[in-house]
Amino acid sequence: MADGAASGSFAQVSPSNKVMVHSASDFPSAIAGIRTLTSNTAYHVVGDISIGSDRLVMSASTSLVGNNPLVDKLTTTNAGAMITSADDCLITGLGFTCSSGDLISFTGGGTKQLIIDNCRVISCDTLGTVTTAALCRMTKNTVVACITDGITFAGTGGHLHIEGGAYDSTLGSVFDLGTSVWTTIHIFAVQINNPAGVTGITVAASGANLSSAGIGFILDNHIETVATATSGYSVGDLKWIVKGNPGVQNNTGQAQGSIESSALTTTFAGTGAGNDVAVNFGAAFVSDVAKKFTVSTAGVITYTGVIPISVYVDCTMFGSIAGGAARQYNYYVAKGGTIIESSVSKREYDGTNVGANSCTSVVDLVTSDTITLRVRAETATTALTVNTCSITVTEVQ
Repeated sequence: MADGAASGSFAQVSPSNKVMVHSASDFPSAIAGIRTLTSNTAYHVVGDISIGSDRLVMSASTSLVGNNPLVDKLTTTNAGAMITSADDCLITGLGFTCSSGDLISFTGGGTKQLIIDNCRVISCDTLGTVTTAALCRMTKNTVVACITDGITFAGTGGHLHIEGGAYDSTLGSVFDLGTSVWTTIHIFAVQINNPAGVTGITVAASGANLSSAGIGFILDNHIETVATATSGYSVGDLKWIVKGNPGVQNNTGQAQGSIESSALTTTFAGTGAGNDVAVNFGAAFVSDVAKKFTVSTAGVITYTGVIPISVYVDCTMFGSIAGGAARQYNYYVAKGGTIIESSVSKREYDGTNVGANSCTSVVDLVTSDTITLRVRAETATTALTVNTCSITVTEVQ
């Protein structure tokens, strides 16, 4: 700082809570191989720096920052976790080499946040572990070489958000949700380079990685080896929305049931409005497909998913009545037992007393809503037998 007389003394011009790291000595001194960083401080790494066999322990609201992960780098030969944190921390814009160990071990206790953005892992044994976090956000990161395993999650957390970037794995799953439970999970637009036999994303069966009210998204990712894209995930998992992932089967809700030549008779108490009844399928109705739905032998299709959806319902049937004069019957798609008037399909049974018909509708559903086929006699109460019928329900994307 100049004093006006061509002299003066040097002083740090950066804020007191920002440390410029030009060498390992700019970090706090190591104690038994551990460098504990100061809380509420941003360590701005400049250039390629080795910390030897040491590792870094983050304190409350500590940041590790670089301008360019190709230039600003940290290297360790430690066999454990290069970075350990149990508190809020931000890691951004840095390159890392930890070939003998893990990148990070985070244990946030459910109230802390971990944010890793725009980083490049040149080499690691594993990416590490995240055990319980209010938020874990990993965006636009690149993993060049992950030797043994990716990142494994555990504990009960809030929100997991992984977006963008590219991840290479040699031996183990890139993202293993393990026993973790989250309120929301969002894995979006990630390139996963997994060799044959290595799983890209591992999830627990039956939506166990999501809380009772939790929702999960696996959207628009590219997983290199489609044969081992995911493990544990099933199209029947009700809490997931899975779309746009080449090689990964989505979980679009759908159901289908049918009968053929073994229907029961449907009877009517009266004619016209208010006298519609469910078509009597009895034990003859069978389910061929049921993803996010259950299909009963009585022809009741029940939505079991947790996310509100819209579905297209398509019913085709072939019915007959006893002989006599021509009579009219109206078929309807019904939601929760209430007919959808716009789905009506009219059928005049003439002297042949048999005839085919169909009706369709788009229906909005929430958990436990039901879909049935209902019919009413318009001109006479003559009993009706639907000999053959197929009902198909498909989620509208």
